[in-house]
Amino acid sequence: EEEWLEGNKLHNYVDVMVSPEEGEQLKRTLRDASLSHSVLIEDVEERIQLRHLAKRDTNSSVPGQFDYGKFNTFESIEEELQRIAKENPDMARLTVIGTTHEGRSVYLLRLTHNITETP
Repeated sequence: EEEWLEGNKLHNYVDVMVSPEEGEQLKRTLRDASLSHSVLIEDVEERIQLRHLAKRDTNSSVPGQFDYGKFNTFESIEEELQRIAKENPDMARLTVIGTTHEGRSVYLLRLTHNITETP
């Protein structure tokens, strides 16, 4: 509880990240409460994607080849898993085992010497 009280002294700053849907409501609430505020980054996801695109463009990896040594987007990882399963049907099976809170598939890639055997 002391940490909570310590962080709420006058003139301290607080960083808040909310979804686009909640952003406008938060701005109205802060204005209605006469609290000064500023938006530092309007779209965090876009900023992250732009940063990754810039890194990818300057990366010396071979175009079209998956780079296991760098940060990869969910989409590129998903494509790589699907490629592995498609190119190795006798050794690999890709299965969706759930969904994240963001609605993305959670994959299980089973690799074995004989995919027809049950584990």
